[in-house]
Amino acid sequence: MKTVVWGLLIPFIGTAAGAACVFFLNKDLRAGGLYSRMWADYNQAVKWKISQAETGRKEVR
Repeated sequence: MKTVVWGLLIPFIGTAAGAACVFFLNKDLRAGGLYSRMWADYNQAVKWKISQAETGRKEVR
């Protein structure tokens, strides 16, 4: 019985934590705040890395 309760409780806690993050960061994301800029930088880096992989060029360090 205890494992069933934990099996149902763990996803609920994760969902509640995710919803809380969206609720509290929603204004910052819309206003172009810190988290919005961090996400944009991450997105740009991933797109750059994908384009490098598609063209076959090596990363220059």
